[in-house]
Amino acid sequence: MSRRNISSPKITLSQASAKVFAISVLAACTAAPDLPPPPPDIDVLLAELKDHLYAYISEERQRLNPDAIRLRLDPLLAEAAQAHSEAMAERGAFDAGGSEGNIAIQRLAADAAFQGYVAENSAMQFFYPTFGFDPEMFARGFVDQWLESESHRANIEYTEFAITGVGVAANGNEIYASGLFATEMPSGAAAE
Repeated sequence: MSRRNISSPKITLSQASAKVFAISVLAACTAAPDLPPPPPDIDVLLAELKDHLYAYISEERQRLNPDAIRLRLDPLLAEAAQAHSEAMAERGAFDAGGSEGNIAIQRLAADAAFQGYVAENSAMQFFYPTFGFDPEMFARGFVDQWLESESHRANIEYTEFAITGVGVAANGNEIYASGLFATEMPSGAAAE
């Protein structure tokens, strides 16, 4: 019978320590509890909400009144709508202009170049800031609220409105939205 010399690989103490460390790390990773996701970025969700809100307003307008002029976003109306939404969120109230009146309408009236007919829709919805919200679903919710109101629905479908601006703002667990609708300025109108 012949004997064979079987040699085992030699493991140094530092190699053994490294292997034990690696196994410990892997075990710790699999045993760690699931951490909750970070809170959503509300500003990102609000920006998406504005885009969806404009899209749904335009879609419903064409559905309700196929002869209506296609609405285009107007920077002046968008700025006024955003200021109005922020004022409502800050005060936790609709038409947050207080004794001064509606901030959106004030801004438009202060601009000599604006000589159109204007209407405004506003609404509020609750959400859980920890979980965020679905911008598409909330946009649909705002437009649905407006469609259920005769005067707000009339603002959306009025044939002569050609420009719009939307604004949204959050405060605590409330999101405020406003939509402004206006006729085009007469041709040749200029700021004085």
